[in-house]
Amino acid sequence: MRGQTFATRELTKEEIELWRFVTANIHPRTPQRPIVRADMSAAEPKSTRADPGASYPPSRAPDPARKPLGIIDRRQKRDLQKGHLPIDARLDLHGCTVAEAHNRVAEFLTRAQRDGARVALIVTGKGKGAANLAGGYREIGILRRQAPLWLADRRLRHVVAAFAEAEAAHGGSGALYVRLRRR
Repeated sequence: MRGQTFATRELTKEEIELWRFVTANIHPRTPQRPIVRADMSAAEPKSTRADPGASYPPSRAPDPARKPLGIIDRRQKRDLQKGHLPIDARLDLHGCTVAEAHNRVAEFLTRAQRDGARVALIVTGKGKGAANLAGGYREIGILRRQAPLWLADRRLRHVVAAFAEAEAAHGGSGALYVRLRRR
């Protein structure tokens, strides 16, 4: 872009009025005030550089609500499909609205964990996209799209250890295996 010049044009009357309206109704953000802790005195400015010899307090224990999600690997899926690893709880969301389904999933998983279940199956269905769309892609059902987002939500992190798409014997892409955390 260096060395190029661009043609400028005059602003129209409407553009000038719009610009004046916008600039008259905006205000600069107020800067955040520094946090003053009880153990720091206001007279001692804190250095912005890290002291390599300083000892830092140990990091806090991880928040239980933010436990990382694990994975359900190929071996666990095979064991689920063959029945070596039992599915302790099942939930079918066919016919539910998004709001109903979201509430049912949260309640179901909490109850299943309380009852000692280790693996749950949530059937979302594949959606009504019976007609192929342009390019041969099928429309994905709303519950099928939303369920993984609900399971990954930090508010369910204390219940959900991992989740993955189910094998064909249990509903394939229209169902999810959910591994639950121990209480």
